[in-house]
Amino acid sequence: MAVFQYNPNIDFNTVKISKSDIENLLPHWNTKINEVYQYKTKDCFEMNINVAAKTETEVEQWLDEYQEKSKCSYSIRSKDGCSGTKVNLKLRMKCQHNTGNKNVYDPTVRKRTRNRTRNSNCPSIITITLRNVPKRYRGKDKTKAPDPDRPCEIKIIPYHNHSTSSADILRFRQVSKETKEKLVNLFESGYSPFNALESIKMDIQLKYDNYHEILADRSLCPDYMYCYHLYIKIFKEKYRPLGASQEFLNQKIEEFNQDNNMKSAGIKFVDNDYVICLCPPFMQRIHETVEESSDMVFMDSVGTADNDGSRIFVLLTNSECGGLPLAVFMTTSECCHLISIGFQLLKEIMGNRVFHGTIDGPNIFMTEDSAAEQAAIQSEWPKSTHLLSIFHVLKSIWKWLIETKNGIKQDHQHIFYEEFRSIIYAKNEEECTAAFQSALTSSKNYPEYQSYLQMYWAQRNIWALCYRNDTRQGQNTNNISEAAMRLLKEKLFDKIKAFNFIQVVDFMMTRFVCYHEKILLDAAHNQIPGNVLNSLISQPPSSDVIASMQHLGDNIHLVPTDKDPDLFYIVNSEVLICTCTHGRRSQMPGHMCKHIDWICCFVKSDKFIKPIDNERSRRQYLFIATGDQPSLNWPELLLCGKIENIETIDESSMDELEEANQEQFILRGHETLNGMNEIFSQYLQQSPMEASQALDVFYDHLKNIKTVSGFATACHNFSSGTIQRNNSRECRQDQNTAIGRRLSYYGKESGNVILLIENNDRKLEFPQKKCK
Repeated sequence: MAVFQYNPNIDFNTVKISKSDIENLLPHWNTKINEVYQYKTKDCFEMNINVAAKTETEVEQWLDEYQEKSKCSYSIRSKDGCSGTKVNLKLRMKCQHNTGNKNVYDPTVRKRTRNRTRNSNCPSIITITLRNVPKRYRGKDKTKAPDPDRPCEIKIIPYHNHSTSSADILRFRQVSKETKEKLVNLFESGYSPFNALESIKMDIQLKYDNYHEILADRSLCPDYMYCYHLYIKIFKEKYRPLGASQEFLNQKIEEFNQDNNMKSAGIKFVDNDYVICLCPPFMQRIHETVEESSDMVFMDSVGTADNDGSRIFVLLTNSECGGLPLAVFMTTSECCHLISIGFQLLKEIMGNRVFHGTIDGPNIFMTEDSAAEQAAIQSEWPKSTHLLSIFHVLKSIWKWLIETKNGIKQDHQHIFYEEFRSIIYAKNEEECTAAFQSALTSSKNYPEYQSYLQMYWAQRNIWALCYRNDTRQGQNTNNISEAAMRLLKEKLFDKIKAFNFIQVVDFMMTRFVCYHEKILLDAAHNQIPGNVLNSLISQPPSSDVIASMQHLGDNIHLVPTDKDPDLFYIVNSEVLICTCTHGRRSQMPGHMCKHIDWICCFVKSDKFIKPIDNERSRRQYLFIATGDQPSLNWPELLLCGKIENIETIDESSMDELEEANQEQFILRGHETLNGMNEIFSQYLQQSPMEASQALDVFYDHLKNIKTVSGFATACHNFSSGTIQRNNSRECRQDQNTAIGRRLSYYGKESGNVILLIENNDRKLEFPQKKCK
């Protein structure tokens, strides 16, 4: 049966459309064209057709195909309620550019006024009637009986008073169902709205040759606001609005436990607050197999992960490939009582397996400067030693010093910071006390800072190194926890806030676990994991910025802005804080400004992960990541067995071959020398004085060469032409990358080159420049 059938009574001579135009306009369904009517007062026509669509789903499918072919979107004008006796569906639709607005779309004034309407009073309409086909038609006029093969009657006015292919019109199209499904799948895979949109744009660019035209079509490439609102809508449906009920939270936790076939999460409600402890099988295997978890545990938190303002606490232990998570607490606030409940839930989940079988807790807990965390640890693990991380102590001191409200002059900030560092790193108690008294004396004009210093001095036994014994195993700071907090912000939440508390739970159970599993698998496969605090700046600093950087002291640097060379920011590379607006936010994990990253490009950092080449560790990490023990021959090297069927060459034959080649080279060299002698003789006869002077210079250079490789280099350079070198430092232009490779500290400037000063005991004096 033909796809298109035409009523023989249609006279195409009276209408301004041909059969080929109709077939190009309509979808290729089983269609009968009953009537084509040309309007006299308007330059448009109307078609009455029957389509082989028998259900509402098929009608929607036909409508989607028609909108795709016509590049126009239609909105529902009215939908009648049908009993189904004679008509199953009655639908009236209009072009989306007919909104009934009194304003009319005008592209020339859209950007200068608030008239952003898409209304053009477009006359295009569609009327769809899906008739019910009875087994026997009882009407008198058989011509009005519904077509059993094509029961869907459609009236179309396909004329539009606007362009259907311009970019300014295509941006108003409705997003197609296929594109919406792609977005939903990307969101469920962990993509943020921005990353999902970028992924769709990349797919379009790889799939279509005319991708520059496809990107203008909103049905295939939606705008960001649509992606964002769809993202919010999906998580509202999945996780419910803010303030979910206790029953819903309990249901989610129970689903997590059932998915893992074991108890891996617990929840407890305290009045209007609640605490959730997550310890999935991946983390439980770390408790059981990693012995370091019984010696030292790091604890850190982040509080800007969701719209509820909840807190996330992460327990980690040290390993060769960075911090390994032991548990995650999520609370509605940073309260000592709630953190203690989190520890109690962890004990219920792990039992005697907690911290590698150490039921009294690890030897050392290292935390940030948080009174709530300290009190909770003392309450639940009284036998454990509590220490403060030097990283967070120095970070807190530096942040206090650069705060404008505290009134510390900029010239004194790095001096006070260095004095506090001397207190921390004092070798004995006497030296520590002397450094403290010296710091108090030098800050006599700042009574607020003296009070702040005395507050820290009262608890010096948990942060000063001279009060620590060897049980810390060389660990004085918890950079691995700082890296984990930055991971939460950048890798898991894509620097955006999750929708609500339940979504945070879901992210921590899926993305957080998957990311650490990937790190362990990289280590188990003998691959080099990436730097946990790698630079995020896509464009390195310019040569002028590099030349203007100054080193003020240990870990204190002056970094200029890329816009104003006279404006400098103070960067502390030890605690990763900058005095710029964005750098001040680095007190919250996950925030890094470009000035900090620029400094990290040149200053050596201890925040790198080393490759794992220990067979026992690789087996252990593979088991933690997968839960399965590796086979016996899995970690074998490439050539670990007996090598057979490899042909060897006789050494005596190699010696004979080498001697023959040497004789040939000697003969060829003598021939070359004879030829050079003839050429020199010709030049000497043509101009005796000039040639003789040139030969004397050539001979002097030749005598200064001491090695064969030097002689070969000189000959090659002579063959490519005379090369004049200027060793003057003022004339040499160094590559930016070369400067970065050899620079370890900033010192004296020379033109566009920063000189390397390894051991500089002199006091550096810098010109007075505008600093911020």
